[in-house]
Amino acid sequence: MGTFNESQQAFLHVTREVESDTAGPGLGLRELGIHGILGLSFDFAPASPINRAVTEQSGPNATWGSSVLRNIFSQDGRNGSNFIALDLSRADDSEDVDGGSFYIGEYAEQWAAVAQAPKLYQYPRGGYRWATLLEGIAVGGTPLDISSLVRGAPDERLVALLDTGVPYTDIPSSVRNDLYSRIPGAVTFIWPQGPPGQVWVLPCNTTTVVEFTFGGQRFPIHPLDLSYLSGPIMAGGHNYTACFANFDATDDGWPSAGLDALLGDAFLRNVYSVFDFGDANGTAAGQPYMQLLAQTDPAEAIAQVTLIRNRIMANLPPEIEPAKLLEMLQAEDPSIRTETSTRAGNPLSTASLLAHEFSSEVQSSVDSSAEAFCNTRNYGANGCCCCGKNSQAGCCGSCFGEPDDPFAEDADSQKKEENTAKNASGDVNAKQPPPTPELRVPSSSATS
Repeated sequence: MGTFNESQQAFLHVTREVESDTAGPGLGLRELGIHGILGLSFDFAPASPINRAVTEQSGPNATWGSSVLRNIFSQDGRNGSNFIALDLSRADDSEDVDGGSFYIGEYAEQWAAVAQAPKLYQYPRGGYRWATLLEGIAVGGTPLDISSLVRGAPDERLVALLDTGVPYTDIPSSVRNDLYSRIPGAVTFIWPQGPPGQVWVLPCNTTTVVEFTFGGQRFPIHPLDLSYLSGPIMAGGHNYTACFANFDATDDGWPSAGLDALLGDAFLRNVYSVFDFGDANGTAAGQPYMQLLAQTDPAEAIAQVTLIRNRIMANLPPEIEPAKLLEMLQAEDPSIRTETSTRAGNPLSTASLLAHEFSSEVQSSVDSSAEAFCNTRNYGANGCCCCGKNSQAGCCGSCFGEPDDPFAEDADSQKKEENTAKNASGDVNAKQPPPTPELRVPSSSATS
């Protein structure tokens, strides 16, 4: 792999695959051109049935069942460079990628300044996942009120998991509502007859800049990452296009699992990220940490929004203003409510909306239906080295659950049923909450 050669490495031999939620309805990973998953987890015994099988057969000193990264880090001459560095990159809107990189033990030259970035240590320390403290969220320069629900976490912080293996971002529902309520023209509604949760619709050409703060530094998020394009929505007898919130809400179970937020590719596409595994002995001086370097320039991003979205939407049905869409939907279903809800449970799944409302017009704008599905989910098929061109972007999961983590157990169980390949590193998709039902327009104006 690249310049690395590991002469003895155990992998899971997959002989059968069933339909995968990751790939989409009726698809397995192979239909997307994916022949395996290379996890990037911490190497700890409960995560890997492969390593257990190897050590049971060959003894506790056998290393060929360890993760690929651990074996690479153990090679002579590594000099303690036990880190990976990723540039997820972007091209235009969320329908394609351009470039990107995945480095082991070194940095891409143009982003080498990340070595001087603040070290973001794990929270809590000594865990087996890339969680750290998110210090602030600002919308248009105005800070939002944030407070962790994780027991023992510091005040005015959120415990956030950085996960390249998922395309979206999840934040507490109260923070999500506060964030989107500050975007001009955005509207929200609750649909008692539809899936539970609060729906946010916003202008497709919004130029609002959201910033996340880590280590005392602000990291701007491109306005395009705040929303995604719907498929055709029929209302009042006509087809329209709308843009839905790209940030989902975490539910009540997350804090009990030690997390407030999950920051997937919708955030990580805006930074150059480094994940340092620390030293092999786990000394205080060698604890794992993350480093981030901002890649999004707010002024440039604002200038790009209208140009890019107008080009992408040129062959789609016309955009409908969020307030007008809500008015038309309420006329057909009076049960739709517009009052603000701050409940944290049962979020509306962006992933579900994407899977069921992705338009044929957008599909034709990219190279293939497989790439279209993956790319419209914002550069992530919830696995490692994702679809088509995404394999060039180093889109590899860095989210790893602990053994007592209920989300990790659910995801691990699902993956075992699917028989998708994984190495000794464990499940790259451990922290996703269970999917929720899809959004459906009332029967009198069904989505086409």
